[in-house]
Amino acid sequence: MAGSSQIALPEHWTELSAARLHRKQLAAKVEELKIACATNCQQKNVSDCPECYPKILDTMRERYCNATGREWFSQRGAFLSELDALFSDAKKRKVDLKAIEDHIESEKEAWYRWVLRTYPAFLTAGEKDVDQEMLRSMLDDPDTSREELIKGVWDALGSGSAWSSEVDTLADTIAEGQGNSDEIRKHYINFIFKDPSNWEVLPNATKYLEMYERNPEMRPEEVIDRIAQDQRASMTSQPQRNEEMSRLDSLQRAKLANDQEKQLKVKRRMAAQAAQTPTVAEELYHLSPCEKCGGVVSPQNVLSCSLCQVLTQIGGRKKLTVYCSPECYQSGHDDHVAKEHDCEAGDKCIQNQDEDDMMDDEMQTVICDACIDDRNSAVYCSVRCATLNLPQHNELKHSVQTGPDEIKSLVSPLSVLAGKTLKEGNPGLRFSPVN
Repeated sequence: MAGSSQIALPEHWTELSAARLHRKQLAAKVEELKIACATNCQQKNVSDCPECYPKILDTMRERYCNATGREWFSQRGAFLSELDALFSDAKKRKVDLKAIEDHIESEKEAWYRWVLRTYPAFLTAGEKDVDQEMLRSMLDDPDTSREELIKGVWDALGSGSAWSSEVDTLADTIAEGQGNSDEIRKHYINFIFKDPSNWEVLPNATKYLEMYERNPEMRPEEVIDRIAQDQRASMTSQPQRNEEMSRLDSLQRAKLANDQEKQLKVKRRMAAQAAQTPTVAEELYHLSPCEKCGGVVSPQNVLSCSLCQVLTQIGGRKKLTVYCSPECYQSGHDDHVAKEHDCEAGDKCIQNQDEDDMMDDEMQTVICDACIDDRNSAVYCSVRCATLNLPQHNELKHSVQTGPDEIKSLVSPLSVLAGKTLKEGNPGLRFSPVN
């Protein structure tokens, strides 16, 4: 440790341990005097004994005024002079023991406040949400009792309700272990550096634990001094670190903005390219073999069944019906239509009755709209055929009743439906009818 360092905890722990030990010794001596007085002097109360009472006062005076080693009152000369005078007055029956004890407790409270003022690290080491100004004001408020002040500091340090008894236990353990330095150091290590719930080293404590273990002569106060020094250094350099962090944040934000701008440019470029690329529905990418000869169909010039293509695009079929050449189309498409898309009316088709009497506009192929909505198809060879047969179809397939005047609103021309569906779903494709 640097010689110029002001120890953050200047042997106060040692003072505490010594005070506890000497207080026990004093209590034992006083108890011996009381027992001897009750046995030899036959006095009910030792304060009434003119021979034993002065001995008790001298024993107590020796404890404070002629103490060896360092305790909390060792450097408080004015207090010791006042205490010496009080013991003299007590012998003369001018004051009682309670007045002496009250004076000692009052001075101990003043010492406690002095420690907190002299070493503010006690307060700054507290929880972040604790009002530091409130704690400092408590130090200067004479109406704040020592118990209230101690509780405030404990709360600020985040100490649990059992913390005081744990300190008492450690102090007693240290006092009992005098002469066995290795055992005492183990107790210090467990109490200062480890979590009692699992005995794991506390976060950020490893550095200081290793320092303490490497130096057998190092006192716990010196380790705490190093911790306090590091904390002060950290606080001193905090503005510089904040400035560096701010600069780093600015650089990171600038880099992020630059990266985002690059990504945006890439997206814009890809969008522009996509706009120039023909868009084709996914369902139409997978071409089946030629319906007629089974050959491979070129995607550059597809000859297909328009109704199958519509049904495939809306999800009603799993594959297209395509042809590899005009020849295959011409020779195979009529068979495909007869097999897959024959008039829904079947034997009741009007063509089987009076085909010669039908007008050209009545021969336009139509399809049931409700079937298309169900991703299916029901084709009629003409509007007239649909007018006669759609009511029965709707009742069987769609469970609805249909009047004759509703027919035209329930069917669509196949050529119109195919053109609209295919062009809207495939803006990148060009369609041409096959003659």
